[in-house]
Amino acid sequence: MTNALRMLIHPAFDNLPFPYALEHVLRETEITTKPITEEELKTTPDQKWILEIIPIPGILPYRDIYDLLSPFVINEITQGNGTLVINFAGEGETFPVYSELFNMFDIHGELFNNIVYCTGSLNIEKRYNQWRLEYNIPDNFNIINILFPGLENLSYPHITEVLDSTDKFIPSSSTNRNKMFLSFNRLFRRHRMYFVYKLYKSDLLEHGYTSMFLHDGCHPISEAGRHDKNIDVMVNEMMHLLPMLLDCNTGTRNLLDTLAINLHRDSYFSIVSCTQFYSDSNRFHEDETQLTEKPLKPIISKQPFLIIGNRHYLKDMREYGYRTFGKWINESYDDIVDDEERMDAILEETRRLCSISKDKWDKIILDMESTLLYNYNYYMEANNRRYTQRLGLHNLLIYTETR
Repeated sequence: MTNALRMLIHPAFDNLPFPYALEHVLRETEITTKPITEEELKTTPDQKWILEIIPIPGILPYRDIYDLLSPFVINEITQGNGTLVINFAGEGETFPVYSELFNMFDIHGELFNNIVYCTGSLNIEKRYNQWRLEYNIPDNFNIINILFPGLENLSYPHITEVLDSTDKFIPSSSTNRNKMFLSFNRLFRRHRMYFVYKLYKSDLLEHGYTSMFLHDGCHPISEAGRHDKNIDVMVNEMMHLLPMLLDCNTGTRNLLDTLAINLHRDSYFSIVSCTQFYSDSNRFHEDETQLTEKPLKPIISKQPFLIIGNRHYLKDMREYGYRTFGKWINESYDDIVDDEERMDAILEETRRLCSISKDKWDKIILDMESTLLYNYNYYMEANNRRYTQRLGLHNLLIYTETR
């Protein structure tokens, strides 16, 4: 007897660069995968299988998932022979996604009891229970939530190599660093442009390593100016500085597998710019906390950080098990509801931290060293948590066959 996971191949994903992400997610559980087509399923009744769908905003929204499923596949899922896995571990959306999925299947008169949703949201259980209670969701519609946050998704080779050199690094050994802060803003987002502009107007750019691109990986900043005229003003005023490059000059959409460890070690704190900040830019208007690679990079580098993200991002990180830096950094901005006020508070704290002498910063790093090492070790222990998560998903999906 051997474990084999049959994965239904859907034509819509034939040309995607990452069609079967679950193969990576489940790799540590040492399973075998067996691709199977719909036509093959029709000739082999009672076969157990999974269909993985990766929603892509603007290309494959949730509301279109049902249209990808043939009547045969829908019937098989309804009968329990197939499991639908919606893999959006790279994002942190929950509450509205549940509603879109429920409405989509409810309209068509199909309520599945075995939908698996992979997400990066830290407050996943709270969100799901809240959603079921508020909308009185029937028992025959069940979403099984699997959490795969940030760099805990995959074991990136480059990150693994860096970890080998980082393990023995003592933060207090790196003194008299050249810059006060490190701020990556490579791909354009409205809040990133606003914050970099505030740094520029406050004469703080010279105190840090800062990156800023002229596009978001797909669209130039000029397109954003059509929706926010302030962007045009900022870009024109800063054009002599743009693009601001640090560790790369590529427009690749995400650089999950890189870590500019030298820049982290040559600056005292990171200003982490998350994907979401403004409530009106979050299309679902909710305070979701997605633990991405962005805050994990300074954690791996044993560096303190500020977060430009949704309200209570730091609070959710603490609830997840990480420690933040309230003893040394004013983190009251994390509680501010108004986006502009929260950004201004982050700017003011950046200004204060930049005014601290390097000698004093060296002492601060020494004082917070136990917290930095704790966060690093907590991340490393995530290898065990990650394996448990994958094993749980493995046990949920795997089927046994005789060969």
